[in-house]
Amino acid sequence: MQHGDMTTNSIPDFFETEFDEARRILHFAYKRTIHPTTPEHLEMKFLALRNLLDQYISSGRIYLIIDMANFILEPELKTKYAELVRGIRDTYIMPSGIARYGFQITRITVRQGYNIYLGESPNIFNSRGEAYAYINSLIDRHREAGTTTDSSTPVAESSGRLSEH
Repeated sequence: MQHGDMTTNSIPDFFETEFDEARRILHFAYKRTIHPTTPEHLEMKFLALRNLLDQYISSGRIYLIIDMANFILEPELKTKYAELVRGIRDTYIMPSGIARYGFQITRITVRQGYNIYLGESPNIFNSRGEAYAYINSLIDRHREAGTTTDSSTPVAESSGRLSEH
Protein backbone atom coordinates (compact mmCIF):
# COMPACT_ATOMS: atom_id res chain seq x y z
CA MET A 1 0.00 0.00 0.00
CA GLN A 2 1.20 3.59 -0.75
CA HIS A 3 1.40 6.36 1.87
CA GLY A 4 2.85 9.50 0.27
CA ASP A 5 6.46 8.64 -0.43
CA MET A 6 6.34 5.67 1.94
CA THR A 7 5.52 2.19 0.69
CA THR A 8 4.29 -0.49 3.09
CA ASN A 9 4.47 -4.14 2.08
CA SER A 10 3.67 -7.35 3.87
CA ILE A 11 6.18 -9.98 2.90
CA PRO A 12 4.71 -13.47 3.22
CA ASP A 13 5.97 -15.57 6.10
CA PHE A 14 7.88 -13.42 8.56
CA PHE A 15 8.79 -9.89 7.33
CA GLU A 16 6.84 -6.65 7.33
CA THR A 17 8.42 -3.68 5.55
CA GLU A 18 8.15 0.05 4.92
CA PHE A 19 10.32 1.72 2.27
CA ASP A 20 10.91 5.46 1.89
CA GLU A 21 12.15 5.82 -1.68
CA ALA A 22 13.03 9.50 -1.29
CA ARG A 23 15.46 8.85 1.57
CA ARG A 24 16.18 5.21 0.64
CA ILE A 25 15.30 3.88 4.10
CA LEU A 26 13.97 0.35 4.47
CA HIS A 27 12.40 -0.44 7.83
CA PHE A 28 11.61 -4.06 8.46
CA ALA A 29 10.24 -6.06 11.33
CA TYR A 30 9.73 -9.73 11.99
CA LYS A 31 6.00 -10.51 12.15
CA ARG A 32 6.58 -13.49 14.43
CA THR A 33 9.35 -14.75 16.69
CA ILE A 34 12.46 -15.87 14.84
CA HIS A 35 14.80 -18.00 16.94
CA PRO A 36 17.50 -19.68 14.86
CA THR A 37 19.19 -22.44 16.81
CA THR A 38 21.76 -23.61 14.25
CA PRO A 39 24.11 -21.79 11.85
CA GLU A 40 22.14 -23.30 8.95
CA HIS A 41 18.84 -21.95 10.26
CA LEU A 42 20.43 -18.51 10.72
CA GLU A 43 21.76 -18.65 7.14
CA MET A 44 18.25 -19.44 5.85
CA LYS A 45 16.87 -16.34 7.59
CA PHE A 46 19.63 -14.20 6.09
CA LEU A 47 18.94 -15.62 2.65
CA ALA A 48 15.33 -14.51 3.06
CA LEU A 49 16.61 -11.07 4.10
CA ARG A 50 18.82 -10.90 0.99
CA ASN A 51 15.82 -11.79 -1.17
CA LEU A 52 13.85 -9.01 0.52
CA LEU A 53 16.65 -6.48 0.02
CA ASP A 54 16.94 -7.43 -3.66
CA GLN A 55 13.38 -6.12 -4.12
CA TYR A 56 14.37 -2.63 -2.97
CA ILE A 57 17.91 -2.01 -4.14
CA SER A 58 18.02 -2.97 -7.78
CA SER A 59 19.73 0.33 -8.54
CA GLY A 60 21.52 1.43 -5.37
CA ARG A 61 22.37 1.05 -1.71
CA ILE A 62 19.91 1.77 1.11
CA TYR A 63 19.71 2.54 4.81
CA LEU A 64 18.24 -0.23 6.94
CA ILE A 65 16.28 0.01 10.20
CA ILE A 66 15.48 -3.31 11.83
CA ASP A 67 12.99 -4.02 14.61
CA MET A 68 14.65 -6.90 16.44
CA ALA A 69 11.86 -7.41 19.01
CA ASN A 70 10.93 -10.80 17.58
CA PHE A 71 14.46 -11.97 16.81
CA ILE A 72 16.26 -14.11 19.37
CA LEU A 73 19.93 -14.88 18.84
CA GLU A 74 21.72 -17.49 20.88
CA PRO A 75 25.14 -16.25 22.10
CA GLU A 76 26.90 -19.21 20.43
CA LEU A 77 25.66 -17.93 17.04
CA LYS A 78 27.09 -14.42 17.43
CA THR A 79 30.13 -15.16 15.22
CA LYS A 80 27.96 -16.52 12.41
CA TYR A 81 25.52 -13.63 12.86
CA ALA A 82 28.34 -11.07 12.56
CA GLU A 83 29.63 -12.81 9.42
CA LEU A 84 26.18 -12.74 7.81
CA VAL A 85 25.59 -9.11 8.80
CA ARG A 86 28.95 -8.19 7.24
CA GLY A 87 27.81 -9.73 3.94
CA ILE A 88 24.54 -7.76 4.02
CA ARG A 89 26.32 -4.55 4.99
CA ASP A 90 29.00 -4.84 2.33
CA THR A 91 26.51 -5.69 -0.42
CA TYR A 92 23.44 -3.54 0.23
CA ILE A 93 23.90 -0.85 2.87
CA MET A 94 25.19 2.73 2.87
CA PRO A 95 28.22 3.23 5.17
CA SER A 96 27.13 2.95 8.84
CA GLY A 97 23.57 2.74 7.55
CA ILE A 98 22.11 -0.01 9.73
CA ALA A 99 20.17 0.78 12.92
CA ARG A 100 18.53 -1.80 15.19
CA TYR A 101 16.11 -1.59 18.10
CA GLY A 102 13.90 -3.86 20.21
CA PHE A 103 16.37 -6.61 21.12
CA GLN A 104 15.43 -9.87 22.88
CA ILE A 105 19.11 -10.57 23.52
CA THR A 106 21.44 -8.52 25.61
CA ARG A 107 23.05 -5.54 23.97
CA ILE A 108 26.35 -6.66 25.43
CA THR A 109 26.25 -9.87 23.34
CA VAL A 110 25.49 -7.95 20.16
CA ARG A 111 28.06 -5.21 20.84
CA GLN A 112 30.67 -7.83 21.66
CA GLY A 113 30.05 -9.64 18.38
CA TYR A 114 30.21 -6.45 16.38
CA ASN A 115 33.30 -5.09 18.04
CA ILE A 116 35.16 -8.39 17.73
CA TYR A 117 34.02 -9.54 14.29
CA LEU A 118 33.14 -6.36 12.41
CA GLY A 119 35.26 -3.78 14.19
CA GLU A 120 32.42 -1.26 14.37
CA SER A 121 29.46 -0.14 16.45
CA PRO A 122 26.27 -2.15 16.03
CA ASN A 123 24.03 0.98 16.16
CA ILE A 124 21.60 -0.46 18.71
CA PHE A 125 18.85 1.84 19.94
CA ASN A 126 16.12 1.66 22.57
CA SER A 127 13.28 2.59 20.22
CA ARG A 128 12.19 2.97 16.62
CA GLY A 129 12.27 6.76 17.04
CA GLU A 130 15.92 6.70 18.15
CA ALA A 131 16.85 4.42 15.24
CA TYR A 132 15.14 6.74 12.73
CA ALA A 133 16.75 9.80 14.29
CA TYR A 134 20.17 8.19 13.86
CA ILE A 135 19.53 7.19 10.21
CA ASN A 136 18.03 10.57 9.31
CA SER A 137 21.01 12.40 10.84
CA LEU A 138 23.34 10.06 8.94
CA ILE A 139 21.53 10.82 5.68
CA ASP A 140 21.79 14.55 6.38
CA ARG A 141 25.53 14.20 7.08
CA HIS A 142 26.02 12.20 3.87
CA ARG A 143 24.18 14.86 1.87
CA GLU A 144 26.19 17.67 3.47
CA ALA A 145 29.40 15.81 2.64
CA GLY A 146 28.24 15.23 -0.93
CA THR A 147 27.87 11.48 -0.47
CA THR A 148 24.93 10.40 -2.56
CA THR A 149 22.05 8.43 -1.06
CA ASP A 150 20.12 8.01 -4.25
CA SER A 151 19.92 5.16 -6.70
CA SER A 152 23.23 6.11 -8.33
CA THR A 153 25.16 4.61 -5.42
CA PRO A 154 26.37 1.24 -6.72
CA VAL A 155 25.47 -2.01 -5.05
CA ALA A 156 27.98 -4.83 -4.75
CA GLU A 157 27.18 -8.04 -6.53
CA SER A 158 24.59 -9.98 -4.56
CA SER A 159 24.36 -14.24 -4.17
CA GLY A 160 10.62 13.30 2.96
CA ARG A 161 11.39 10.94 6.18
CA LEU A 162 9.65 7.87 7.38
CA SER A 163 7.62 8.21 10.50
CA GLU A 164 9.59 7.80 13.69
CA HIS A 165 6.53 6.33 15.46
